[in-house]
Amino acid sequence: MKVLGAARANAALSFVTDTRKLELVTDQDQRWMRNAWAPLAVETGMKKIAVIMGQHWLSRMGIERSFEGPNTAEYLVSRKFDSVADALLWVAQP
Repeated sequence: MKVLGAARANAALSFVTDTRKLELVTDQDQRWMRNAWAPLAVETGMKKIAVIMGQHWLSRMGIERSFEGPNTAEYLVSRKFDSVADALLWVAQP
């Protein structure tokens, strides 16, 4: 929730998250991201989330499911990347 506070305070339109060290995202965490965090991110004015993906397939699957659903798709664009540099370039684009 600190990220959302910082996003609100700085009028951030985008966010980069590095999930390369995650091995698993639980179903409960996926639901929380989809149903609680994502709508709050939209409320702050956020438009884009770049996710740097790890190699572990369970983590990749969980992250992908976290950004599915009606609470995010219409208002919040997410894209997956393999590198920090590519993610930063994407969020910097208007």
